[in-house]
Amino acid sequence: MIMPEKTLKPELRMARLCARLCAGLFITAITGLAFAPAPALADPKVLSDKAGKEWRHKETKLALPGSFGRFTLESVKDWTDSQSDIVATYRDRSTDTLLSVFLFRAGLADVSIWQDRIISTVRANGGGLGNVDGNETRLTPFTPRDGVAGSGSIAAFHLTGGNSQTSGSAVAPFGDWLVAMRMSSGSLDEQALFNALLDFASGLPLGQPAKERTHGASYAITPCSGTVPMGTAKRSEGSMSEALLLSVGLEAALEDRQKGAVEETPAAPWCREATSGKEFSVYSRGNANDGYVIAYNDAGVAIEVSKAISLTPSDSQNYSVALRAATATSFFRGFTSLPSFQQAIDVINSERPIGSVGRTPKTARHISISADTAAKEAKQ
Repeated sequence: MIMPEKTLKPELRMARLCARLCAGLFITAITGLAFAPAPALADPKVLSDKAGKEWRHKETKLALPGSFGRFTLESVKDWTDSQSDIVATYRDRSTDTLLSVFLFRAGLADVSIWQDRIISTVRANGGGLGNVDGNETRLTPFTPRDGVAGSGSIAAFHLTGGNSQTSGSAVAPFGDWLVAMRMSSGSLDEQALFNALLDFASGLPLGQPAKERTHGASYAITPCSGTVPMGTAKRSEGSMSEALLLSVGLEAALEDRQKGAVEETPAAPWCREATSGKEFSVYSRGNANDGYVIAYNDAGVAIEVSKAISLTPSDSQNYSVALRAATATSFFRGFTSLPSFQQAIDVINSERPIGSVGRTPKTARHISISADTAAKEAKQ
């Protein structure tokens, strides 16, 4: 007789869940300093330095043209060892205009959030290009070639007091990837730069099969109307069962999405919480009790705080903390209630993850559990 899952002991429910979902996964306990996900390379790897030659990305098959208009592709580099964080450099020397194209597997593939972070970085003069003239930002949706209508976002700025006269950014979705384009010019005015950036961004072939088109139209993110008060949350146990649930659950969800088994429902738009800084912004869907996202810098790395997967509906509701980067998603010991924004940031900055799931083609089915977590489980 097969017992219903809700009557099984927790350890047996965990075994059944893993038997159902872990088939084909490579699960290992990592010891010592090797546990951390592969960091970004200290210096990017040069993939191409042949000026004017088209370059094609292996995994997505996206082809970057060798030239467009008066721009010439000068180099392509990778900040990882798996082509997960690409930067291509174009230049128009006749107008002193530089275009950088970033193709990266985003921790959160949301165009509106990352455009908002880029705008924040530009306004903070993060690149040293100059100060944005005025408080308004020209933000316009655009449609990528063969893509979802209005799913891209483009912004342009007039700058003062720096090396560039104008700057602009465009972001477009590409499945679980994002393409971000940054343009700066020493001579083009704002309209001319906007037009040049739009010509390039709308010309890239970023169409996706219908089942993978989970992106809607982009929009300007606005401040949240109010933040739900959050106290100091207590920590969860950080057990091996917790690590496996988080890791295996994520893997199963990703597989379902890739197969088109998950029907995306329209979600409330993101808004920006007041607790944001120069290097990060906090986003929620207008109700922080449901969780939130902390976007770091402007290159796709995100901390996601959300309600954790439970073994049964009666289990107490924990909240998970995940660091989603280009090559891996790492999970940290969670909380028994919603943690404050600062608590989540402190966890990422000071603790080691209890588990991780790879995100590259070679590691996408690899689940790693920290040696400390495995040892703690063995003692119980």
